[in-house]
Amino acid sequence: MAVVISLHDGTGALVGNLSVDGLKFLEPQTAALAVAKSIYFRVLRNNTKQNTSSTKTRGEVICSKRKPWRQKGTGRARCGSAASPLWRKGGVLFGPRPGGKTLAVSRKHARLVWNDVLGNFLHKGLVSCLDLSSVASELSTAKMSKLLKTIAGGENKIFTLLIPGASASLEQQVNAAEVVRFFANLPNVLIESFDRKDLRSFLKSDKVLFLKEHQHLFEEMVAKHGTD
Repeated sequence: MAVVISLHDGTGALVGNLSVDGLKFLEPQTAALAVAKSIYFRVLRNNTKQNTSSTKTRGEVICSKRKPWRQKGTGRARCGSAASPLWRKGGVLFGPRPGGKTLAVSRKHARLVWNDVLGNFLHKGLVSCLDLSSVASELSTAKMSKLLKTIAGGENKIFTLLIPGASASLEQQVNAAEVVRFFANLPNVLIESFDRKDLRSFLKSDKVLFLKEHQHLFEEMVAKHGTD
């Protein structure tokens, strides 16, 4: 299946289209997709928590270690320590502790979710490719801001810029870093890598961008989530 992606030059002007072949998208059932999204977001929320909440157990609270009263003959319930969870200012049973449990999402559910998200961007023409070779020596944050306004048609839109991740070659990462630093200070640009991307950035964004020299990485990313 061929998908057409708009190609923009260093000024943001539309100069042509890129045809990406060999992309096959799944047709997920509505119920299966809803379940996959629910599981995916639950895992995402859990794994991005700081997990710093903490309570003290009976061994950590500061109190006297002396037995409050003798075991028998007082008419009161037996008690061995004032640190008992039953006592005021005592320890806490089954309270939150630092370092929560990391959850995982299955490949099947991840593929359904990403197939739906990426498919919507591609089919609606919300993916653009940037060819900055003509302005490589004149890049600046101000020019990149103007470029994005031209692509957005003057509207205030949010963009996700995809760059090479840790799995890419060192040369690709260095070359991308030289360009990305001009986008990094723009408040309407979210930067994600091809191999480790955050779904929340895509859901916040109006358009997805990538550089022309990274076209093969984009094709690999979509093929990974768009094929059986």
